[in-house]
Amino acid sequence: MANLSIVGLDGATIFARASAAAYFDADGVLQSAASGGLRIDHDPGAGNAVLGALLERAATNEWTRSEALDYANDLSTGAALSDVSITADQAAAPDGATTMDEATATGGSAIHTFRSRRGAISSPYDSVTSLFLKAGDTTSKVELRVISDTHNIGYYATIDLSAETITAGSALNSGVLNGLGLQDVGGGIYRAWMSVNHTATSNGVGVTAIVYVLDASGNQTYTPAGTPESVLAWGSQILLNRKAPDSYAAATGGSAVTRAADALTLTSTKFSAALGGSATTVIATFQRRFVAAETFYLMSLHGDSGSERVDIVRDGGAPGTLSLALIKSSGSVAQIDGSYTDGDATSVAAAWAEDDVELAIDGASAGTDTSAGLPAVDSAYLAASNLGTLQLGGHLRRYIALSFRLPSALMEVATA
Repeated sequence: MANLSIVGLDGATIFARASAAAYFDADGVLQSAASGGLRIDHDPGAGNAVLGALLERAATNEWTRSEALDYANDLSTGAALSDVSITADQAAAPDGATTMDEATATGGSAIHTFRSRRGAISSPYDSVTSLFLKAGDTTSKVELRVISDTHNIGYYATIDLSAETITAGSALNSGVLNGLGLQDVGGGIYRAWMSVNHTATSNGVGVTAIVYVLDASGNQTYTPAGTPESVLAWGSQILLNRKAPDSYAAATGGSAVTRAADALTLTSTKFSAALGGSATTVIATFQRRFVAAETFYLMSLHGDSGSERVDIVRDGGAPGTLSLALIKSSGSVAQIDGSYTDGDATSVAAAWAEDDVELAIDGASAGTDTSAGLPAVDSAYLAASNLGTLQLGGHLRRYIALSFRLPSALMEVATA
């Protein structure tokens, strides 16, 4: 697997995904990997640097005309456009096609918006909205506002494409901001995203994403200038009941589109020699794409229908904490927690033998356990839970399996 280093497993890894999926190639162009194709992703905002294998959970884009801003997008009430006109296909999109639409302010003194409404939201009442944006001729500022229908519970953020910033605004009727960000994808295009919790009050209602074309001073309400304010947009996405955004899934046919989960597994024929013995060390390097308080697994070795496990997991309730957990069917759990910085490249080494367990993160030991028994494991998911869910949502760069307990000093060297 090019640009993903897997050592010590002798061809035992099997990759699968039941749909096409997006990634950036070595030229910084957004491409679609065929069903079953491993995605080696790149960073077009950093000279197309290799990021690693992109491994994500399943996600559904609810913005059903994600590349057509003038489409009503199943709005049950109100209009998709308010004092803006849409001119299709005005600039090159991240995939290289000239399909970015331009939203231009029109009319007199008014607000100037386009929007999409989707539903219905349920527990845990989160939504993530994202879209690719490029500055127009006379303004580089937009506002993204995401609210639940009926109750208008949500949040807003202001985006300045010239300054390359996204700034959190305020809660709307007790909405909670989970996270937000602005990703440089090259060519003056940025992917803006915002994750909001709409609270239990919003159960069962839809979610509306509204994009305001602001004037050069950042005002919502204004009379368009001689050369009207405008912004270019493409690739809109709404994920319901999620905290972090995922790769773009084009929904161009009027229906929501689901990208299937990535699955990187180890076969039982090769597993025991590398990972199922009496002493094991695993070394991995990963990087999350977007910072949000969402549970993910870096690895899950499992046996006995999942009641015996060795997991490396980040609990969404404890941001910045990575845990090595050895779980026995008897109910005993040995757990070591260590700190890391979400969004940064992180190297981890986990070693376990009878009564000898250690976790090291980024060059330092996070802790040891000298009384843990060894779970009986016979298969594994990389970057996912033992159920093949809660994927990393980011990039796996290396995974090394050793059939012995690496000394502590070398664990720290290997992760420095």
